[in-house]
Amino acid sequence: MKRLKPEIGSFVQKITKFYFDFHWEWEHLIGCVINDPLAVAYFADRSLCSGIQAYTAVETGGISMGQTVVDAMDFYRKEPNAVILTEVDVLKFFKIFYSSILQIPEEKLDLLETLITREDKKHE
Repeated sequence: MKRLKPEIGSFVQKITKFYFDFHWEWEHLIGCVINDPLAVAYFADRSLCSGIQAYTAVETGGISMGQTVVDAMDFYRKEPNAVILTEVDVLKFFKIFYSSILQIPEEKLDLLETLITREDKKHE
């Protein structure tokens, strides 16, 4: 990002520093996980993600307080109250994300496909 748009890239680096530091300290991962951009992109384009409908509850006490419990196997026989997204069109998301942040047309982000395809093959 900094190479394509130095001012924007520097700003993004500054606002994500906490997340980069956290993931490095706890997971030894160079990078960060920020879910909000995917949520926003999904609401703008529902074809980005897919998943299942299931009854879902948030634990309000004990050791699992705050955790979301998803009844994916329908054990409780309760009406689904949430859509649980389990798959993402990664390339499509990153094209939307980077073109929006950097103000660059998606077709100019042709390197993304090579990078994402290469990463996908590492995890097979």
